[in-house]
Amino acid sequence: MKAHKIIEVVQREQKVQYGIKSPRTLIAITPTYVRTFQALHLTGLMHTLMNLPYDVVWIVVEAGGATNETAALLARSKLEIKHIGFEKKMPIFWEARHKMESEMRLQALRVVREEKLDGIVMFADDSNMHSLELFDEIQNVEWIGAVSVGVLAHSSHSDGDPFEVHEAVDEEDEKKSPLPVQGPACNSSDRLIGWHTFNPLIYKGKSANYIGDMAIVLPRKLEWSGFVMNSRLVWKEAEFRPDWIKDLDMVVAGDGDDDVESPLSLVKDSSMVEPLGSCGKKLMLWWLRAEARADSKFPSGWIINPPLDMTVPAKRTPWPDAPPELPSNTQKVISSSTTQENTENRATKTRTPKSRRSSRGKRKHESRNADARVSTRNSGERINLMAICYGARQRGNWCCFAKRIGFLERRKDEDEEEEEETNTEEKPEGMDPKLTEVSQLFERLKAALVRNDFDTCSRLLSQLKILLIEFKSLPPLFAETPNAIQELTLARDIYEHAVVLSVKMEDQDAFERDFFQLKPYYTDVSGRLPQSPQEYPILGLNLLRLLVQNRIAEFHTELELLSANALENPCIKHAVELEQSFMEGAYNRVLTARQTVPHETYVYFMDLLARTVRDEIAGCSEKAYDSLKVEDARQMLLLSSDQELFEYIKEEHPEWEVKNGWLVFNKAKESSASSKEIPSLQLINQTLSYARELERIV
Repeated sequence: MKAHKIIEVVQREQKVQYGIKSPRTLIAITPTYVRTFQALHLTGLMHTLMNLPYDVVWIVVEAGGATNETAALLARSKLEIKHIGFEKKMPIFWEARHKMESEMRLQALRVVREEKLDGIVMFADDSNMHSLELFDEIQNVEWIGAVSVGVLAHSSHSDGDPFEVHEAVDEEDEKKSPLPVQGPACNSSDRLIGWHTFNPLIYKGKSANYIGDMAIVLPRKLEWSGFVMNSRLVWKEAEFRPDWIKDLDMVVAGDGDDDVESPLSLVKDSSMVEPLGSCGKKLMLWWLRAEARADSKFPSGWIINPPLDMTVPAKRTPWPDAPPELPSNTQKVISSSTTQENTENRATKTRTPKSRRSSRGKRKHESRNADARVSTRNSGERINLMAICYGARQRGNWCCFAKRIGFLERRKDEDEEEEEETNTEEKPEGMDPKLTEVSQLFERLKAALVRNDFDTCSRLLSQLKILLIEFKSLPPLFAETPNAIQELTLARDIYEHAVVLSVKMEDQDAFERDFFQLKPYYTDVSGRLPQSPQEYPILGLNLLRLLVQNRIAEFHTELELLSANALENPCIKHAVELEQSFMEGAYNRVLTARQTVPHETYVYFMDLLARTVRDEIAGCSEKAYDSLKVEDARQMLLLSSDQELFEYIKEEHPEWEVKNGWLVFNKAKESSASSKEIPSLQLINQTLSYARELERIV
């Protein structure tokens, strides 16, 4: 302990002499939201900040509003924390999440501006990994600096190589980005000459679209976490910042929204950025986005309540190869044998031939006694036998030792046979081999669904449906069989996976068939089975399908069958709010709702609904206007670029014309007018005849 104390004192003195003389306050900005891995990520970042020898102000911006869960987690740090709620909910798509995180960081910068916090601002994402050396390095920044960021691209797909290079990448692209790193690029004189960005073409076609997608999560062109700045850059007073810095409000107003790509938008000349970490050569920060899969199950708040179920009995440990410890009485036997051996060794020099014969007789007598003790089947006696053989081996009686070892091996084989017979006898009498076969096929179906092997899934699902017919406990018979609960639960899980499979295969007819096969398990046997975690997502998915197919009457019929608790579920509320927006004509809310779907399976139907809504807007536009500016038409159709607008016109409305930046509908109106002429005279005559008939009746 003295040596450790000496080293600690020396390190402390070195920091005083050669370390940061007057460190500035560190202002860490972290966007977050409540999710499965939030506690995992925030705890790691929290302990990193707690180990810093500087004053730390931690600004945590939480999507969906400040929650008690996050506040309780942050309270453990004892740091100065500013917990800010952000009204918008975190979207499920990665691209939308990146944009929203930028908005949350700008919200934190506004807090720095309003409260005039003085120090070094760093953007510490909760899932990133930081070296402690990084925090010493950023103390050297004067106004705005940049560090290199290691990009840990990963995939949750279990069957493929997540780092496999795409075949379409040519040699030029491979040379452009030999390392998965973002950061400043310097010349031989350590002067900033540009930026080294991450090349996403290496993972073309394999990047994740939504959180929980089994694909590689890619960063933006330049991540916020790779920049640090003096907090005075965002202060409102211009005298506190140099001329080459833009005002924060002007930057946001110039972009039209809060989606600022990176802090480089705050500088007029990017060459003024200070490269840190030996001009980007040192890697002290790693970017990582690791989130739980949508079908993962974790305890709420990471508190295990109720306690865990037993999977391995205490008397049968999961490590059978570990040698058993000898009990105390066995150790006594060994020690006594060893003592006897030492005594005999000391007496060897004075023995006579007669004494040698008597000692051999004694050893034979011990051997016979050991054989008598071996005849029992008690485990404690077998351990005593091992102790006796151990003593015999120490005394040199190898014959006895070999006999005892052979006997132990035979007893081990007999015990294994008895255990197999016991396991066979412990099986339930009502175990149905058909149920076992269905369970095994279902496991194969789930594995194939994870791999997106749809052909195998379809084949296995057909086999499973045929096997389920033989179960009398399933609808419509509902017979009381010994394995009724297991059969009902297994059948419900199979049909739930069938519904998900139909969505992934984009087969609406199969979805309708599988849903109606599944529905009795949610209604008729709901009192016998525990509620499935997939019930509300699938019910909401069916409501969304009816809305996409414009079957509004059936939509409301299904809605009336749901309980009050079901209507409060986010999956059901999502479909209800969509129907309300659709009926009100608030098409913009319908299209933007795609970014906040409660489950990844909703994406398919949301794309269909967005296409239907966009066609409805286009039809109304050509009736209401003769022409529109291309920019106005793009905003009205809620498309992100002019190129998308032109592709939509080419595919859906080739009769529209684009002339000098205007979208002209005259050709469409002429064609519709020529094809549909209103027979006005005929309608007038029919109306008058109806009036005369009504007058006669009255």
